[in-house]
Order: sequence, then structure tokens, then C-alpha cells
Amino acid sequence: MLKIEKIQLSIPNFLINKDKSAKYSPMPSYVDIFLSNNKCYFPWFYNNFKDYFYPILPTNIQIGKEYGTLGIPIQELLSREPDDTIYSIGHHELSLLPKRYTKPLLENYRVMCVEIMEGGNFIFSHMSDKIKQYKKDYKIRELQEHKTGPMFGLITYNMVRNQFDKPKLDYNPKKLAVIPCHKPRQGRLFMLSTLYKEGLLDDCDWSLVPDFSEHPSEEALRLEAMGDGHFYLSPNLHFKKWPLLTDESYEDIQKFLNDHREQLPKSFDNLTNNKFSDSSFSANIDFVGAHMFNIACETNDNECNEYDIFITEKCFKAFLFGTPCLVYGSPNIEKKLSDYGFKFPSKSNYDHLQGMERASAMVEFLKQDHDLEELRQIAEHNFTHAWNKEFLIKLFADHLVKGQ
Repeated sequence: MLKIEKIQLSIPNFLINKDKSAKYSPMPSYVDIFLSNNKCYFPWFYNNFKDYFYPILPTNIQIGKEYGTLGIPIQELLSREPDDTIYSIGHHELSLLPKRYTKPLLENYRVMCVEIMEGGNFIFSHMSDKIKQYKKDYKIRELQEHKTGPMFGLITYNMVRNQFDKPKLDYNPKKLAVIPCHKPRQGRLFMLSTLYKEGLLDDCDWSLVPDFSEHPSEEALRLEAMGDGHFYLSPNLHFKKWPLLTDESYEDIQKFLNDHREQLPKSFDNLTNNKFSDSSFSANIDFVGAHMFNIACETNDNECNEYDIFITEKCFKAFLFGTPCLVYGSPNIEKKLSDYGFKFPSKSNYDHLQGMERASAMVEFLKQDHDLEELRQIAEHNFTHAWNKEFLIKLFADHLVKGQ
């Protein structure tokens, strides 16, 4: 039996937030996620896990059964005889514990730190350094550090299922690709500008949400007051702070942006939610099976080990919408998804590449003739798996048992 419980802490906010007026939202543990705790970071990501996934956890896995989302007070835990239960605590909270707690906790109990929401991007250097020091100073019994793994498969199911039931899949592509970019990260602009340069972008549906102005316009401020401002005031693209807009080595990107200036910010029509903060999970049911490919431009495209590859809703939405997925992301990201059981076109040959090389190779692949029957089978296979809660919970269980 694998049992996970949460550690309850009473750490003053002033130790956690430099801004005393800010509200602290801790990164959720597996207990918080599967019991749908609304007091943690991004609670809408897992607001119905308690209904969708908690009841179908394997019988050999218990999460939060004894102490729930409140958790066991650390003083009470340290007074108990150690057992095989895994006790969960955030990286940040662990780094703030006084030595009188960290030493007995780490040397006597099985401990887990979880950061799946941002793929480890919020495990800042001071936290990592502190935990490395613990590993050096203490005879640690067991300290598991969990990153995202397949969890966004469950998160994306939760978010899409909240909007509509499983649709009927009819893979009948009308256009070459759909490319939901939203935030204008550098890699996404590599992809869009390369498609534009090669004359393929007109056969694609795509989105990009920058703000070109030096100062917010009155219209942007009006929209912000209505609650939609972040969608139109993206902080990710700005002349003063973004060298891609002025550096001569990015001529293709600059031409793409300048030629499409009047269309930007560019979103999709008929989304279930057009707010920037929630738009990554917005859906247009008309997109189901309507494109030959979905180009998923992932959050991270850096080279990293398999454990650190960050897979988000961008890939899993493609599967849920019955569209073969091509991933602009870290090298070997498609291999990792294949290991989870998803399928990709047999002729694709870019998964080992990174950055502009990957974008260029993906565009070259798109220019080829494609076997629609193979693509239909891929779409149906991935669609079936992504909508299967039992399949998704097994991915999580396997990830959990591996201690990752």
C-alpha cells in the first residue's frame, strides 16, 4: 500500500512573501490536487479531481485518506513512530523549516516535494540550494521530488470536461494546422515566422497575444477594468524589454510581426473563455478533427533530461480534440509522450532537435505529402486515450510508483 499524507505547517506569511500584502498560495501537493483543495495555486486546474479521478485511484494507493487537505501538524508527526507513509511538503516550505524540524523529519520519515504546476520553474535557486545542503548534512531516509510527468493529461481532461462532454470525433481536416500560441515566447515566434516565410501560415488557424504599445491604450485599460485586460496586455512582448523586436538577427520574426501588426492580438473565435488567464484551456468544439495537425508550442523548449521535460495542456488538448500533434518543445518530448502511449506520425524526424532547427524541420515535415488514413488512426487512438479517465489515472499511478 502506498499512502500519501500532507504535512500541516504554520509558517507566517511574512516568511514566505516579501510583499506582506500578497496572498500566499502554496504549490499543491497530490493531496490538494486529488481532493480539489481550492486554497492552493491555480485551484481551477484540479477543481473536479475529487469527482473525476479520486474515486478511481488504484486500491493500492491512498491519498489524504487520514488527514485530508488540512494535513497532519508537523509536531504531531514528529512525535509519532515513523512508518511507510509518504509525507508531502512543498519545496518552499521545506526550505523554511527550522533545523529542529528538518533533521528529524528527513532522517526518519519518507518525504515528498511536489511541483507539477510550473514544471519545476518555481523551484528557485535558494530552495534547491537548501535541499542540496540537507542531502549533504543529513542521513536522509527518502526524499522524493516530483515534477509534472503526465499530470497535465489529468488537468487538461478536468478543464475541458468542465466545459463540455466528450464530443464525437470526425477527423475531416479542412486546414493544415491549428497553432494556439497565446503568449509570444521566442520559440513560438520561430514557428509562426517560419510557417509564414514558407507560405504555409494562410492554411493554418493560429493565435498570438502580444502588446505592441509603449503604453497601454485606453481600449486596453477599459478591457482590463472589465476583467479581460491580461489578454490584451500581455507582458511577454514589449519594445523596451524584448530584443527580438530590434535585433537584426531575427529578421524573419520581425517581418512576421510587422506584417501582422494589424491582426494582433490575435485570438480564436467562439472560445469558451477569452480571458488571457484562462485562455490556455479555452475550447472551440468546432476544432475537433478539423485540422490535419495541431502544432503544440510548449512552454519550455530547452534541452534537459527526460525527467525534467515539461508537458502541459498544449499537447493534451490536441489529443482531446482528435488532431495529430506535432510538438515544438524540448528534444525527445514526443518520445516521452510515446512512452505514455500516445502516437505521432511515422515520418516525423525532428524530435531530437531544439530551437530554430526544430521549427525548420517541423515546417519541412508539414510540406510533405501525408497519409490521411495513418493520421486518422493516430487521431482516433490519441483521442480515445486522452478521454479515458482510467488510462490517465494509470499514467499517474505509474509515475507515482516510480517516485518521480
